[in-house]
Amino acid sequence: MQGRPRERHPSAFGRDALAGHASSSPEFVLPRTGEYAARTASIGSREVDVSASTDPDPSLAVTVAMLAAVIVDDRMEKRPVFVIEPDPERPRKRRVVDRERDAALVPLGMRAYEAIRLMKLVWGERVIPFEYDLEPIAAEAGKRFVGHVIGFGTSPIAAEQAGTSRYRFASEEERRAAERLAAEALLVYGDFYDGLDHPDGVFTVEVPTKEYGTFEYTLSSFGY
Repeated sequence: MQGRPRERHPSAFGRDALAGHASSSPEFVLPRTGEYAARTASIGSREVDVSASTDPDPSLAVTVAMLAAVIVDDRMEKRPVFVIEPDPERPRKRRVVDRERDAALVPLGMRAYEAIRLMKLVWGERVIPFEYDLEPIAAEAGKRFVGHVIGFGTSPIAAEQAGTSRYRFASEEERRAAERLAAEALLVYGDFYDGLDHPDGVFTVEVPTKEYGTFEYTLSSFGY
C-alpha cells in the first residue's frame, strides 16, 4: 500500500457529506489509499468497517449518514482516557493507565547502545511487549516527534526484560484493538510522561499493519 492510510477529516467522502458533524470531530480517523478509498473508520473508541472502491460510490451516502450519527452519539459519551500515575509494582516509577479499560503502558528501559525504548502494554490478562523508537523531527513550527512501534507482541528483547513470552494474538481484531490502545497510551507518555503538556501534533505515533499499511495517530485521534 502506498502512503500512509490516515485522514484526520472525512474528506474521502466529501466534507459536505457529513453536514458539519464529522468535519469538526477530532475523533474521526479515516484510513485511505485513494481519493475515495477506505476500509475502516475509527470514531472515538469505536472502529467501524466500511468499504469503498477508488471510484465514487452513491452508496457511500448511506455509510456517511450512519457514521455521522455514530459520531454525534460518541461525542456525547464520556470516554475513558489514559492518565499518568505511580507504578505500584515498581517503587519510584510511573506508568500510563486507563483503569476503565484495564490497560496500562509500562516503560521497561532502553535497548543496549541504541535509543530504542522497550515497552509493554498490559491489557487485562494480556502482556504485550514491543519496542518504540521516538524520532525528533525539525519543523518550521518547532520540534516534532514521530514514534515508531516496532515488533508489537514479538520483540524478544522487550519480552525478556518484561519477564514474559512473546504475545500471540488470537485474531487481527484483537491486534488492532491492542495497537490502538498502545498508540493512545504512547501519545500520553510523549517523550517522558509529557505528552499532555504539548499541543496536539507535537507527538505522532506510527503503527504498521500488514493489511492497511502504516497508521498515524495524534492526541486528537482519540479525542484528547
